[in-house]
Amino acid sequence: MSAGDMVGWCVSLAQSVSLRASLYAYTMEARDSKDNVLYSYSGEFATEGYEPETPTSIANTTISGLQVSNGTILCNEEIRIYTPTGLDVTAQNGTLPAGVYIVRTATATQKILLP
Repeated sequence: MSAGDMVGWCVSLAQSVSLRASLYAYTMEARDSKDNVLYSYSGEFATEGYEPETPTSIANTTISGLQVSNGTILCNEEIRIYTPTGLDVTAQNGTLPAGVYIVRTATATQKILLP
């Protein structure tokens, strides 16, 4: 089939609205007389001022048995320790500076303050 067989374009549009502007996602398809797709394009565009929503916190969860003692984060199950920027600092447990850390187990994640 060629572009000369094209009958028309089908356009679908979805809209996400923020306080000041909108984000649009679109799909355009060129179809022939038998409804076969000849060309397909998709993408997004936003009106001026659109700002996507971003998560700002981790939900409050509690890891059973999680404790802080003498600058060490302790738990009765295997943990991984991360900085708020995502750096894995598990190997430094016991020598971590005071601050906020994110502790993960196989089933839960918790923010913790190391004094």
